[in-house]
Amino acid sequence: MTLSLIRCYSTVTEPASPDFIDQFYSVGVEIQAHRPKAVTQSSGYLGLVMSLGLSRPAALFIVEGPDGPVARAGVFQRSLAPRSGVIGLYETVPDPEGAEAARLVLEGAMEWASDHDLDEVFAPVDVNTWFKYRVMLYPEKEVFAPDPFSWEPTTPPEYQRHFVDQGFEVAASFESIGLHIPDDGEYTFGDLLARTKSGYDSAITSGLRIERLSSEEVQEVLPAVHVLCDDAFAENLLFEPIPLQAFQALYGEAIAGMPKHYTFLARGQEDQIAGFLFAFPDRDWLVFKTIAVASDMRGRRLGTALMHAVYREADRAGLRRFITALVHQDNVSRFLLDPEKMPGIETWTRRYELLRKCVSPGASNL
Repeated sequence: MTLSLIRCYSTVTEPASPDFIDQFYSVGVEIQAHRPKAVTQSSGYLGLVMSLGLSRPAALFIVEGPDGPVARAGVFQRSLAPRSGVIGLYETVPDPEGAEAARLVLEGAMEWASDHDLDEVFAPVDVNTWFKYRVMLYPEKEVFAPDPFSWEPTTPPEYQRHFVDQGFEVAASFESIGLHIPDDGEYTFGDLLARTKSGYDSAITSGLRIERLSSEEVQEVLPAVHVLCDDAFAENLLFEPIPLQAFQALYGEAIAGMPKHYTFLARGQEDQIAGFLFAFPDRDWLVFKTIAVASDMRGRRLGTALMHAVYREADRAGLRRFITALVHQDNVSRFLLDPEKMPGIETWTRRYELLRKCVSPGASNL
């Protein structure tokens, strides 16, 4: 099988050609057609990612086979760490053809990283961690877990192997935990409400207000939430800020399309935003997607207070299944719904990895 690597650089001196960018978009659609069950990325998502990705040194790669494209990827310099980069917008056809295409496209990306004096590359990351990143690990078939939920970074099983075969190693691990907490049994939903109530009461006693927002109200406070998230996530691995316009496109449009979302704010005595929680229903699950707490409020159980407010609303709606989504294994928020403290409940865990490879200057990086 003969494969060829086509590349396009995007720098100040050599900007990416519009024709190649259009081709890069369409190639993704052609490759995804080989995976009918895959979650496809919208043109709006790709446009938003590329608008940020091509604002810094980057390269786009396409692998062509005898019958059409078989892989694509972009490699992007990080905005806050110019000696570091990410590989994202990664797609291949299924193995075995996909494995050879993966080798070719990843070699090209690592060669570009070496030529641009990068020390390390993380993958897969669609430019930064505001967008899709991580590979999903697949458990034994008999292990129960629901179909992927909205915003979950689904990837085919072989993608993790593609990166590992090219020398990438695990940089960080993440998990989503699902729990069904019934109204009766050894541990009940009433127990969960009681366990979190003290955190809520402490927040109210300290002068904080916790309120649920409508979609219209969320749009109004998004600029302030954007500032809060920049502060709350600043120490996260690979964090970099994004413009307000991009933040609004991610959260504002998503929330506007979810009339039954559960979005809560915590406000201080001077009406400043101290905490933000975004959760949404997905089938009969309630997914906790984003929790952000101001740095000067950490250690005061504000996250617990916000979750208690959600539980009260979930109780009224009859929801008893919850997912804490995409949490770093070292993040304290993973303990806000800790199945080890809930004996007898039904639970499942889905795991993900972020991978990393050091760049060898002037070498093949194999």
